[in-house]
Amino acid sequence: GKKLLAEWLRFFAAVEAPRRLPSADALYGEASALVGHPLPAVQTLALDVLARWGQPPLLKYRKQLGGLVDGKTFRETLALFDVDAQGSTLAADERSLLLPLLCRLLFARLTRRVGRGSSKSGMASTRATVF
Repeated sequence: GKKLLAEWLRFFAAVEAPRRLPSADALYGEASALVGHPLPAVQTLALDVLARWGQPPLLKYRKQLGGLVDGKTFRETLALFDVDAQGSTLAADERSLLLPLLCRLLFARLTRRVGRGSSKSGMASTRATVF
């Protein structure tokens, strides 16, 4: 399951021009949905697949989106990621592409259980950080 999914994502991330593939829209939709997968490795690979479309907003903020996947840089990246409508660094066209991906990443982070037992206090602190 998980290994096969990761291998498929690696394969599609290596494709030079995914727009020319049959069912390219379906691939883009599936990769977008997998950004909300509970496993960080799958999220990263899904972002890699989406980056192959070469959309400037996604390429511009790829590092920040990757930082939200990584548990070590999550808090810092989230604090520096300005998506507020007033004074935001995101332009309107960038917002329409990035906000759905950002929501999927954050929701996956909110619901992710990490470690043995996954204490409620650990999940509560993650939720507090996101909100």
